[in-house]
Amino acid sequence: MRRRTFQWGVGLGVAAVVLLMAGPLILANVGLPDPGQSAPVATLVTAGYSALMTVLPLFSAVLIGAALVMRHAEAPVGEAPVSEAPTD
Repeated sequence: MRRRTFQWGVGLGVAAVVLLMAGPLILANVGLPDPGQSAPVATLVTAGYSALMTVLPLFSAVLIGAALVMRHAEAPVGEAPVSEAPTD
């Protein structure tokens, strides 16, 4: 469960970065440069892009944090997780 949660978090983070990089291209070709204009499709694209750029990084951080909490919750009390145990 924690591995899948981590993978989804990383995937959403990558999707946010891709959208961030493609944002100017998307908004220049389809979006509205001025929100006062009236074009229904362009308004939906601009609003959808803004919503995704707000939600994706937040969900990414939440899922990665939850995966880390699950990883540490599975470790026995008083011990570090197996991958972080000292190798002395």
